[in-house]
Amino acid sequence: YRSMLGKNGSSWFAARLREHIIGIMCQFEQQWEQQMGPRHRPEPSIPPDMPVMQLAHALTGTIVWWLESEKRYSPRQIATWFYRSAFYGYLATLGYASALPG
Repeated sequence: YRSMLGKNGSSWFAARLREHIIGIMCQFEQQWEQQMGPRHRPEPSIPPDMPVMQLAHALTGTIVWWLESEKRYSPRQIATWFYRSAFYGYLATLGYASALPG
């Protein structure tokens, strides 16, 4: 996979991976909406597909970074770090405690 996603990797493969990630995320959104009801967007001027696209690019970038770092970290550790970044934000990921909820 490193040769398909790395610096000299295939842009076609990276685009297909992002599309797959977006599809999975959209399925999860549909499940969340069914369970929790319609959502209220705090910033209505943000295009609804923007957050999904941002996370898909971030996840693809995380996978590329992990592969290029020769997988020094476990898949579970990478997933944990990505989850924290995705759900708690950039500042929390950097270790600024005030960025964490509660």
